[in-house]
Amino acid sequence: QAHTMAFDERNGNIVMFGGYDDFVRYGDTWICSASAAATWESFGHNCGGSGVAPAPILGLGSGQRPWLGDTVTFRVPAVPPGHPVMLVLGGSRSSWQGLSLPFPLGHLGMDGCDLLVGPELALAMPATQMTASYALVIPTRPELIGTAFYAQAAMHDPQSNPAGIALTNGLELRLGGR
Repeated sequence: QAHTMAFDERNGNIVMFGGYDDFVRYGDTWICSASAAATWESFGHNCGGSGVAPAPILGLGSGQRPWLGDTVTFRVPAVPPGHPVMLVLGGSRSSWQGLSLPFPLGHLGMDGCDLLVGPELALAMPATQMTASYALVIPTRPELIGTAFYAQAAMHDPQSNPAGIALTNGLELRLGGR
């Protein structure tokens, strides 16, 4: 009775403190956690953007984490009509095809832009109501727990730079199991 319980959103844990019964007041803390936490974090920076479209930002749907068996939705908000967005997924943020990442793209007319993710899979992100999104189902395969993968998106924006491409920040996702 009279215990306090809360959800620790940052770590994905349920925390309970205290309580009492007829004879004893308890001052201990209990933590209930997943077998392996599902996490994601942003890294690097976005680039490009123009008077028509701001520099794009990649994130996940509200409150989502990459748990085995769940769906995560990659989102790029504030996408003007006629500015298609491509999501790139990869297994590394340190190297790709012999290149060290992040790799500067100034020589391609994208000053201030970096390739942050080794592009192994490219997926179109349809836009509705000015938000581009892509829903990805995380497989239910226990051997994937703890595996990291990486994402970055590119948006066509002819006014952003000579290449006409604006890039998002990167995301690192680590698969968790419950």
